[in-house]
Amino acid sequence: MKILDVEGKKSIGIEVKESGVKVYWDERVCEDAKVEDIDWEFVKNFFIPGYEKFSKKRIIGTPEELLGALSCIREGKPTNAGILLFGEKPQNFFRNSYIALARYKGKIEGIERLDYKEFFGNLFHQIDECDKYIKEHTAIMSRVITPQS
Repeated sequence: MKILDVEGKKSIGIEVKESGVKVYWDERVCEDAKVEDIDWEFVKNFFIPGYEKFSKKRIIGTPEELLGALSCIREGKPTNAGILLFGEKPQNFFRNSYIALARYKGKIEGIERLDYKEFFGNLFHQIDECDKYIKEHTAIMSRVITPQS
């Protein structure tokens, strides 16, 4: 079974090989990618410290070994997940791998948009930028209470 994207070009979801073994899309090697397409500075300076803090475990080994253990590198090449999570420019491989946010006037989605923004880069970067954008554009009510004399 093969599931194709909207353009009918790349398979997504589960692909069952003739052997009957399920291969998930994110685990497949990204054919056009090389390990040089991974943003190693991001892995070393952002991901590993965050991973160690969150898991409360110290990473022993190289960044390459870590990404291999996380199934983000297979057969010496990045997987689809590896490119989406750690790629320098994931959109070079998956052009629709971005987040788009729109703000509308009122509570109902309509034609009149107040703002529209697209976020690119790896998934961690996209999510961080979306979070900042939402916080900047969310109205927070506050009330100042003055003491009565």
